[in-house]
Amino acid sequence: MLKGNEHFIILKLVSGEEIMAVLKNDSDEYIEIDNVMSIKTIPILETGKEQLAASPFCQFGEKTPF
Repeated sequence: MLKGNEHFIILKLVSGEEIMAVLKNDSDEYIEIDNVMSIKTIPILETGKEQLAASPFCQFGEKTPF
């Protein structure tokens, strides 16, 4: 859940993956994110529309901040 001045952000990584996370802290060199989810776009060929799917970015990790 969001608390205070936290915001959801969407990032595209150098690998091409898209992630959504809660922005905890940022500086000129680094950002701290939490509750990172991997976002995938799935085309639905029958309707010509797209569907979004989200899953934990690091599914087997115990800690959520990065």
